[in-house]
Amino acid sequence: MYKVVVSPRAERDIDKLKKYMKIEDFQRVRVVIAGLALDPRSFGVKKLKGKGNSYRVRVGKYRIVYEICDKILTITIIEVSRRNENTYSW
Repeated sequence: MYKVVVSPRAERDIDKLKKYMKIEDFQRVRVVIAGLALDPRSFGVKKLKGKGNSYRVRVGKYRIVYEICDKILTITIIEVSRRNENTYSW
């Protein structure tokens, strides 16, 4: 089982999205983030090209970008954003 760590940037993203996100969508995002601890490379997850060991998963209108460190079994959530906001500015 992996440990999930949320970066400060992702914390800010989640706080910002909470203001206009539906409660159901927010809960789905939380469930997916928690589920990454069990299976970080599950169905629907895509590896980002040119970004090292980074992946993204879609949750409705939202995208979760994260990195996997298999050596220490850690997942770092980097960004949570709307899918139409193509930032990847990290």
